[in-house]
Amino acid sequence: MLEDRAVDIPPDFESLRFRAQGANGAFSFTTKILPQEQVPVFIPRLRQFLVENGVVWGRNLFVVHEIRGVKNSAYHPPDAQNAEYALDDFLDQHHINIHDIQSDLDENFSSRWFVDIGLEVSTPSKRCLAWISAEHQHLLSDLCGVDLETAARLTSPNGYRGYTRDIMAHCVDIAGFRLEPGNAGRGEFDLQYMQCYTTEKGLLDRKDGKLYSKKLTMANVIKGRHAEYLDRLYHTFIAASNENPSSARIENSLVTVHPTVYWGSRAYKTLAGHELLDWYRESPVDLQILKPSLSLAIGLVWWINALHSTYDDRNYSRELISTILPHRPREQVLSIQLPFRTSLDVEANQQDYAFPTVPCMPFGMIFFDRIRLGPGYPCPRMSDPILKPRISPDAWEFFLGVSLQDHILNVERSRLVGQRDQTRTKNKTVQRKRITPPDQPLPPVTFALNETNHAVLPPARDEGSDIEVDSENESLGEEEDGGINRALTEIWDHFLVDLVEISPNEKGASRPPWILLNEEERKATTIDLYRDHRLTRIFRDFMWLRADQNAWRQNFNRLFPKKSPGEAHRAQNYGKTCYWPMWIRLAERTSDETFRAARKEMWAKVKTLNWLPATESDRIWSTRKDKKFSMMNGGRMTAAPHILVYGRSPR
Repeated sequence: MLEDRAVDIPPDFESLRFRAQGANGAFSFTTKILPQEQVPVFIPRLRQFLVENGVVWGRNLFVVHEIRGVKNSAYHPPDAQNAEYALDDFLDQHHINIHDIQSDLDENFSSRWFVDIGLEVSTPSKRCLAWISAEHQHLLSDLCGVDLETAARLTSPNGYRGYTRDIMAHCVDIAGFRLEPGNAGRGEFDLQYMQCYTTEKGLLDRKDGKLYSKKLTMANVIKGRHAEYLDRLYHTFIAASNENPSSARIENSLVTVHPTVYWGSRAYKTLAGHELLDWYRESPVDLQILKPSLSLAIGLVWWINALHSTYDDRNYSRELISTILPHRPREQVLSIQLPFRTSLDVEANQQDYAFPTVPCMPFGMIFFDRIRLGPGYPCPRMSDPILKPRISPDAWEFFLGVSLQDHILNVERSRLVGQRDQTRTKNKTVQRKRITPPDQPLPPVTFALNETNHAVLPPARDEGSDIEVDSENESLGEEEDGGINRALTEIWDHFLVDLVEISPNEKGASRPPWILLNEEERKATTIDLYRDHRLTRIFRDFMWLRADQNAWRQNFNRLFPKKSPGEAHRAQNYGKTCYWPMWIRLAERTSDETFRAARKEMWAKVKTLNWLPATESDRIWSTRKDKKFSMMNGGRMTAAPHILVYGRSPR
């Protein structure tokens, strides 16, 4: 029914669902405005298709029309006679007299009327159309009456700041653009704003918070949620190659591309990114958290998003782009090859430049610089990191969403828990690693294993020759190895704080926590709190149960499990803590003998405590009514935190 104007509708129902689903799992479907003359035809066709597909109530379907908005409502062939008819019809529908407009302009010097004009170009051959980057100046001059010299200045890729290119499908030589010409570039028709784009963006455009298109994020990759997203993105591109030619809006200076090539190239780039991100996720954690590996993973997210939307070239993204794209001396780079505005002045003092080369796109497409993968490289990563600008700490936090320290724990957490259902409420907060400020001494070591016989094994290393001399080969945010006793001390100190930080609240958002300690007191928790039998000073209410040594040992085994991969997947609730992933990581970095000795030391510490939360296999804290427990002060049984007591009775 819409013929060439339907090219921005998703090709099938699965692609439509993918576009409509937001990051939180909710669906938001867009609308499509029908030309007036098609409305009487549409409803009978809709009834017919519903009935043919088994939707019996479609036979008696009727529709109430609400008319609002004017986008796409004045569609006409591009000739003077039809344009005049469409304008008259538009003004008549909205009760505007063209003579009143003229009178208003003549009588009111400050009055201004704006006309929003669009031109859509399609081909009978159903091929995809795209804008040639080098022809933007001619497009501006021919359509808007701007002299060619001014048009060339306004559309210089590394010049005028009111001009922004929108590179299509990573192809540097084909791009749409947006232009705010300023007073000097308004031309014959007093141009205010110009935008050239293609209809292909409609397949994946969806307003979702601050985003206007489907986006993959690094958080999705860390949690293993990228696979489904990329599978569905690949499906959309493949389906579009059969169903969706792409039209160009406002326009000439075009190139035509067969849909199989136009969409297929994106599909296979999606597949390539999928393979690399899967490889990254399956690599040893010690290699995932190296800066060259993280640069590649974050770069892949940026690169995949650029397949269907304008790539981000703001401040932090410029640091990323400078790390992942090829570099060339300034004198060898054309302005059209620059991913963002930067000086190419080779006569300037080289000391004015932060780096002697510039990132560029020299091969006609957005390609990565060399990456290392294959035998000898267990985790794919960027090559030659020492030869590239470094990403700042603020930029790392921008891309990862947390500090470098917490990112390491998040990577470990992602291996402990299953994927979260997107429809669940996010009412849990993971604990952050507590770092001793550089100007303060480290906490005293409280463990005494023989470090001659017991040690933390060195992390897995990348043996590539291009990285051996680079300090970037160190894990992000990890302190220098302080030995097994320092590692155990850090885990123990975090354990003591984590238990009170994740202690339960009363049901109801307005109700207080069961624990009486304020935030500052909780963060300062020491072993003395767990040796104190005066629990009425710690909790507003609680249930308690006396534990013999077997029950106390079982509680310990849940809190500090043996070296067993099965435990990690079973203990969902434990992943909110900081100490738990640190403990699992220690298990991976120590020999069996050393880990048994470490657990023995932990057990010795736990035996000195008077109380702990009565753990369960899937949670550290429980509050449900349980007749095995006694209420504080013998009161009536109500929901309250479960406490296991190993020493003196509480009071």
